[in-house]
Amino acid sequence: MDWLTSRSKLLCRVKVTNVCEKAACFRQGASARTQWEIFSARIMQRRTAFDRGRKACLLNAPRSALAWSCCRSWLIFTKIPMNLFARRKNRFHEKKEQEFFSLLKSTQKGNHDMPSLLPSDEKKKQKIMFLRNLPYLRYLFADTAFSVVRFCFFSLPKYLFVWGIHPSNTKLRALRFAHRHNIPVYLLEDGFFRSAVTGAGNAKRQFPSKYRYGVSFVIDNQGLYIDAHRPSRLETMLNDESLVLTEAQKERAKKLIARIVETRLTKYNNQPIVTPQIGRHGVKKVLVVDQTYGDMSIERGMGNAQTFGDMLRAAIEENPEADIIVKTHPDTMAGKGGYYTGLKEQGNVYTMTTAINPICLIQYVDKVYVCTTQLGMEALMCGKETHVFGIPFYAGWGLTHDRQTCVRRKAKRTVEELFYIAYIMYSHYVNPRTKKRCEIEEAMEHLLDLRKEFFEKYNVRHENTSNSAVQRQPEHDER
Repeated sequence: MDWLTSRSKLLCRVKVTNVCEKAACFRQGASARTQWEIFSARIMQRRTAFDRGRKACLLNAPRSALAWSCCRSWLIFTKIPMNLFARRKNRFHEKKEQEFFSLLKSTQKGNHDMPSLLPSDEKKKQKIMFLRNLPYLRYLFADTAFSVVRFCFFSLPKYLFVWGIHPSNTKLRALRFAHRHNIPVYLLEDGFFRSAVTGAGNAKRQFPSKYRYGVSFVIDNQGLYIDAHRPSRLETMLNDESLVLTEAQKERAKKLIARIVETRLTKYNNQPIVTPQIGRHGVKKVLVVDQTYGDMSIERGMGNAQTFGDMLRAAIEENPEADIIVKTHPDTMAGKGGYYTGLKEQGNVYTMTTAINPICLIQYVDKVYVCTTQLGMEALMCGKETHVFGIPFYAGWGLTHDRQTCVRRKAKRTVEELFYIAYIMYSHYVNPRTKKRCEIEEAMEHLLDLRKEFFEKYNVRHENTSNSAVQRQPEHDER
């Protein structure tokens, strides 16, 4: 059977069946509202089935390997073509991923200088092209020698900026173009202080843009800090023994860390600031942090599903007398699945799915077990014993108990040095009110004001962040 003829007949059959069912609904004598609801539900069911069949038909079209049948106006297709579809999709994804990282490596040799963000009075500005429209990101290049564009029609851009390291067709085409014309490529990613709410789930529909847009970014000409397969600019700076902080810089880092812990400021700041009530009274607490299933930071951070299983098993075996608290990730609560989704409480294992500020929970426990989440860095800032099962940016510097090693990371750093290099030297911040770049202190105050406004507008529970009510309970045994 010719696949084009099959597709045309299928489309006509769906349209004719829709008209017949619409007439049947009205012949039943139901009310107009009920008739429309029944008709709409049947149409949506048929559209879903038709879309699935169309994708499989188009993918396997050259081989004509799909046989169609119709039963009660439902589109039923055999299992063999769907298996072919799945295998072919996986092969295409693997091939695309290999080409993506190969092109990224060839266009990011680390020998390109970082674009200068210093103010400039030049009238003729050089064009830099972004593949993603992020309103606040443009503020980084305000008053500089660069002009941000989405497309270049008559001239080549000076630089090409790519968001994240997740392979896609658009990024592939852009990297091929940059490789062909020798255009430097830089990677962009969210910084460590992002916004008031997470961008996952239905946040785009529920909250205004000012609560969702990020105010911190990182620009890397070697890799990204979430990718442990190859060095990033952050890793290079941390490994540089000649990079020694002055006493003033160390003091600044200490004050900022104390300010962050005091105000409970984190990456997403919409969670309630409350004292957790979970586990047995007077028993030590161990926190195991879940993450979004299949997240790119886990895959590129040397983690997988087995890693999370080993992490939970190690937390239970190494702390038999303690309460094990399994906490879901904010993105997991926003509708995405996690590695511990569906985990049932048994024995000394407790699950916590309610929203709570991460620093409040960290201060409540004695140990923290993480894979690649930023919560591990926040645990270090809170002075907690941190066990890491992946290779995030804060592992391998002598601060964490690492279950994997990265041979490239040889230097030893303090928490203040790690914070200053990652949060101040490596990150960039913008102030949406002034629409210009700013320092980390100004960005933190903006997020605190935004969080206060968000709590009042949406009636979010919160305690006074200046007190120490969320500190670890005194009845916990000291180590």
